[in-house]
Amino acid sequence: MPKLFDVRVTTMDAELEFSMPWKSSGQELFDMVTKTIGIREIWFFGLYYTDSKSCPAWLKLNKKVVEQDFPARQNPLQLIFRSKFFPEDVEEELITDITMHLFFLQVKQAILDMDIYCPPEASVLLASYAVQAKYGDYDPTVYPPGFLKDEVLLPPRVIDQYQMTPEMWEERITSWYSEHVGMLRDEAEMEYLKIAQDLEMYGVNYFPIKNKKGTDLWLGVDALGLNVYEVNDKLTPVISFPWSEIRNIAFKDKKFTIKPTDKKSPDFVFYTQKLRTNKMILQLNVGNHDLFMRRRNEDTMEIQQMKAQAKEERARKQAERNRLARERAAREEAEREKEELQARLRHFEEEAKKANEMLLQSEERSKLLHQKAVQAEEDAAATIQKAQEAEQEIQRVRAMAAKTEEEKRALEGKAHEAQELAQQLLRTSDERQKEASHLKVELVAARQAEMDAKHQLLSVTSGTSTRSYVAGDLQVRQDQAPHRSSISLQGLIPYGHHTQQMPQYHAVQARNSLTRLPTGPANVAVPMQALPQYNSLPHHLVSPDTLPHRSESVRTMAASTAALPDYETHLRLHSAQASMTDLSSSHLNVASSAEAGTEDTASTLPPPYSGAVHNKTTSLPIRQLPADHALLLTKRRPTVSDAANGDLATEGSATSLTDDADESAVVLISDDVAELSKAIEQERLEYIQKSKRLQQQLTELKTEITVLKVSDKQTDEDRQHEENYVQKGETKYSTLSKITSGTTRSRVDYFEQL
Repeated sequence: MPKLFDVRVTTMDAELEFSMPWKSSGQELFDMVTKTIGIREIWFFGLYYTDSKSCPAWLKLNKKVVEQDFPARQNPLQLIFRSKFFPEDVEEELITDITMHLFFLQVKQAILDMDIYCPPEASVLLASYAVQAKYGDYDPTVYPPGFLKDEVLLPPRVIDQYQMTPEMWEERITSWYSEHVGMLRDEAEMEYLKIAQDLEMYGVNYFPIKNKKGTDLWLGVDALGLNVYEVNDKLTPVISFPWSEIRNIAFKDKKFTIKPTDKKSPDFVFYTQKLRTNKMILQLNVGNHDLFMRRRNEDTMEIQQMKAQAKEERARKQAERNRLARERAAREEAEREKEELQARLRHFEEEAKKANEMLLQSEERSKLLHQKAVQAEEDAAATIQKAQEAEQEIQRVRAMAAKTEEEKRALEGKAHEAQELAQQLLRTSDERQKEASHLKVELVAARQAEMDAKHQLLSVTSGTSTRSYVAGDLQVRQDQAPHRSSISLQGLIPYGHHTQQMPQYHAVQARNSLTRLPTGPANVAVPMQALPQYNSLPHHLVSPDTLPHRSESVRTMAASTAALPDYETHLRLHSAQASMTDLSSSHLNVASSAEAGTEDTASTLPPPYSGAVHNKTTSLPIRQLPADHALLLTKRRPTVSDAANGDLATEGSATSLTDDADESAVVLISDDVAELSKAIEQERLEYIQKSKRLQQQLTELKTEITVLKVSDKQTDEDRQHEENYVQKGETKYSTLSKITSGTTRSRVDYFEQL
């Protein structure tokens, strides 16, 4: 069994381990790695390792692996598969996707490790393309804020220079990331490389050198040629020698000599500190020079085949991408239409639900109106009954009024008779009073005579004192007599005489009773039956002269009594009519409100459901749609299959061909050239517009974050980039054009003077 050794090869995204025969060469190991990875563009790559003296080195393909200068006792051998040479134009030279992906990973890591200087605003843009390549299209629902917190997307130098939190950086990266929607991974990686290749340090390998004067300088080796930099500035070269001006490269010990194509020009000579450095420079110079010359020659069959396959693959991917885009657009359109239809369906269902609710409400209103109508009919019947009762009451009131009229006339007659009786009684009373006065005088005279007789009699028997007493008593009685309403003569006159004077006494008593009648308000009617004196007195004892105010009260009472039945009749008639009017108006209002409610209910319903109020048997299905809505549901957009089946008519689709095949071929070739030229011009214009927009976005971002910049934390590269490129408006390519404008001799002389 042959002796083996272990090798571990680390790529930018994987680790590979191999067990190789002891005599395996570097080419065999390299081929095994490229076949495992699937790399066909092998000329860009190499196997990188650190030798026994901790110096970087590239594996020599023509020597055995175990014979090269690996550190002692290293098992397995540690190698890194990485790009050794860089293309001038990544879009033209990188053919396969795997090659582009490995370049993308290496350049990205170099920027993050600060081996390649990148301005802050460009770092944010590159980070957005890196996120697009890893995560795909931005979706806020899938990628919430904070999803980039564990990602390393910006160089530490950029983060330290600005007073910005990780959330602020993520916000700015996400704002650009959201603009890359629809960009696939290979497209995002290509955009990343297209921006990165314009950076000053992209693809440059730096080596410390000295000129003949011993000045410390940097030698930069890249795809375009050799550049010389000052020791403090790796961004801006001071001298450049393109590969087209270099004829031969050689070194001897630490001296490195480059012979230009211009034989009149002196050699370009510089010195290194280590022999190993010269070996590394020689390998890179030879490889870059070969690739430079290969790009300017016709492609080999292998490259042509690879490009053709890559073109077909890209065309297939583009077609697939277009198909997917169309399908996505169709699906989005279908989803949008579906959402619209669902929204419309929900709207119709809501309308149907509202219509059903309104129908139920209408039915409830109809029932309520029906109940109100029944109640109104009952109220109308009750009103009619009340009207009949009112009519009966009116008849009764009228009868009572007629009866009251008769009673009034009777009372008037009785009042007249009472008045005549009162007048007669007054006259009789006056006569009796006169007689009483006359009798009183006679009585006084008689008593005086009697007293005199008694006095005379007593004077005979008792003396003068007794007569004086009798006379005094009589005088007192005479003084008190006028204040009394009646005088009793019992004990003073004989019985027979007293009996004869009784009629006069009754007359005086009746007159005094009449004078003491109660006096009330004139408007209060006092019936004649309420006065007992009128019932007890004879008609001939009542005199109108004795009661003038009582006669007026009787007349007022009679008038009020006569007017009372008419007033009550009018009041009751008015109340009955008002009740009938209120009932009839309420009945009419109920009926009118019922009709108005029905009309309002019907008017508020949508036209398809307005008949539900008047016809309860009308059925309304919830999901029944109008005809125009059903027509909208059946409509659809024309698809690609319709066009393929001939369903779509296009104008100008007919093409007339001549019979001559050669002329047809010439016409087709001319058309192809014109279309190709048109497509190229369109792509150029799109690229120019895109570049302008990109520069505008970069300028806006730079202006935005400048206020948060910390000047103390700027590096030398930042200041050099600001002075040489931003302030002067220079670019990487304009600088190279300036420093290569002179002759080779002048540039060599200038290098010697540094």
